[in-house]
Amino acid sequence: MSELKPEISSSRRFNAIWIVPVVAVVIGIYMVVHTKLTEGPQITISFTSADGIEAGKTKLRYRDVDIGIVESVGLSESMENVLVTVKLDRAATDMLREDTRFWVVTARIGAGAITGLGTILSGAYIQIDPGSGKEGARNFTGLEVPPLTPADAPGVRLVLYSEDAGSVSAGDAIVYHGFKVGRIESVSFDSKDKQVRYDAFVDAPYNDLVTTSTRFWNVSGISVDASAAGIRVSTGSLDTILLGGVAFDTLPGLPPGDKAESGAIYKLNASYAELEEDPFQYRAYFITRFTQSLRGLEPGAPVEYRGIEIGRVQRILIKELALGRHVARGSAIPVLIYLEPGRLGVGDSPELIEFMQKTVRQGMEVGLRASLQTGNLLTGALYVSLDFYPDAQLVEAEEFEGYTVIPSIPSGLGRMEQQVAALLDKFNALPLETTVGEVNRVLVGLDKTLVAMTATLGSLQGVLDQDSTMALTAELNATLAELRKALAGLSPDSAMGDSLTSSLYELNRTLRNIEELTRTLGKQPNALLFPVDVPADSIPAGVHCMKKILLLATCVVLAACSQTHTPPAATTADTAAPADSPAPAAAAAPALKLYAMNCGELEFADVDMFADDGSMKGVARTLADPCYLIRHPGGDLLWDSGVPDAVADAPDGVRPEGFPVHVTRPRKLVDELAELGLSPPDIEYLSFSHMHF
Repeated sequence: MSELKPEISSSRRFNAIWIVPVVAVVIGIYMVVHTKLTEGPQITISFTSADGIEAGKTKLRYRDVDIGIVESVGLSESMENVLVTVKLDRAATDMLREDTRFWVVTARIGAGAITGLGTILSGAYIQIDPGSGKEGARNFTGLEVPPLTPADAPGVRLVLYSEDAGSVSAGDAIVYHGFKVGRIESVSFDSKDKQVRYDAFVDAPYNDLVTTSTRFWNVSGISVDASAAGIRVSTGSLDTILLGGVAFDTLPGLPPGDKAESGAIYKLNASYAELEEDPFQYRAYFITRFTQSLRGLEPGAPVEYRGIEIGRVQRILIKELALGRHVARGSAIPVLIYLEPGRLGVGDSPELIEFMQKTVRQGMEVGLRASLQTGNLLTGALYVSLDFYPDAQLVEAEEFEGYTVIPSIPSGLGRMEQQVAALLDKFNALPLETTVGEVNRVLVGLDKTLVAMTATLGSLQGVLDQDSTMALTAELNATLAELRKALAGLSPDSAMGDSLTSSLYELNRTLRNIEELTRTLGKQPNALLFPVDVPADSIPAGVHCMKKILLLATCVVLAACSQTHTPPAATTADTAAPADSPAPAAAAAPALKLYAMNCGELEFADVDMFADDGSMKGVARTLADPCYLIRHPGGDLLWDSGVPDAVADAPDGVRPEGFPVHVTRPRKLVDELAELGLSPPDIEYLSFSHMHF
């Protein structure tokens, strides 16, 4: 048996077995470094529930691409929310901004569509909607309801508000002339303002249709309006009838307005009929106080300026008066009113509110006051009237609850009491003592006058008792007999009576023509210049009217002259005709002449200004301005003098500045009269039918 001895070497050699752990360490270091260099951020999302979310399984997606995974799910310290920790890829870091939105995508059945069916098999996932705000956010609050519009979608986001929720809900369509252009994204209630808030979105390019003058109203369901004119049924599209919706447009009469920006706020009206009653959005609020009874003054009552509605009554501030520091014995009751600049035709924008407030404050300095007026005698409804009273007492400007106070004045019985008090003040201010002294002096003078009159009556009685005075009775009887004969000549059977009857007949016919003319002018004011129907001749209606007026004036002059120049009856017994002699024949009618003169012409290139129905637009016409001379033994009458004589000196007539008419006059009035052998001093009567020149 051989004996073997170990060989011992003192040198050290590398063992190949160590290659494996060295490689493993290097790979581990590489993986750690690579992970640190490539891993994305970790974020925390708060949800009210973790329904459908599982740690290590639920993905975070953007446009159906996985960009992260849920690492853990836990409760918050308050135990009210669920905190979900998500690990994102490094490439998704830029998506994390302060307005980035997250929500859980699951199968949902809504009023407008069914979404998220794919999650039934694959499971729920978290959707991210990158924002555009400040970078670096790591804590977010997830949405409980998925947004209907991506954050970067082109269009405009608006805020609508209303007093009642009505039938509008999230997902309802926004339509323009029946075409869907947007949607309601969410509905919430503002407990501070006690209003329902709607977040709306209008897609591009339809967002250009929304301006500062746009109005929104609810078109959900069917609207039925029954009135004396019948029943009117208004409906929207089938979608809005079944699911609800909102419509918008710019009302007629409102300015186009500027393009709306995101975040603009609009009122959502309950219906289009309500919108027509109050189409304006911006209001200037004021306070006015009344010491008289407010029975019949209701919220919504009109505020008028000289009969034109410029606003409404908001409410009566009796609560603010009772709880505030403005209470005093007999304090006036404040009423909150608002004025709408849009009703004045100056536009409907927030900039005009300050303009309205400034205008009212300036008006208060020159007598602008408010008063209560009765709008309906049957119901006793009241309204607020604004007007200027120059004699109103000047008051200092004041405010109530932050609103400018418009001073008020009494109306009705209160106004009468104020006027009676003012009258009594004036009466008390009269110098009564001086006046009584003057009256006493007048009475003394009157006593003296009575004494003198008594003496005069005594003298008169002495005259009456004389024989010569007694003989006057017989003479008076003879005079009365002659007067009876003269009056017999005016009986209906006499020639003079026939003449007067004929004149009265012509006068009645003229009055009937004037009545017919007045009725025609009431229906068509321009009938003096243009005929009502197509005329059979070319004489303007104004000439016919002038003839009727001249006929009336002629009859009046004839009647007056006939009475003035009737030969006087004999007044003495020596010249009286025998009682049995026949009545004298009526005097022959005096000669009467009528001259028509051309006293000017008015040439219009377009007489549309005289027609209110547009029927004479573009029609040229020359109108005459005649003068008439009536020659009568009782005196010469000139009717009108025409356009000024200075026009005759202009070779081409006159064209008044700012008025489209060419005025000419062929001859002066002096020349026209000279041709008839007259001059202006010879004219005894002058009458004008109008004073245009």
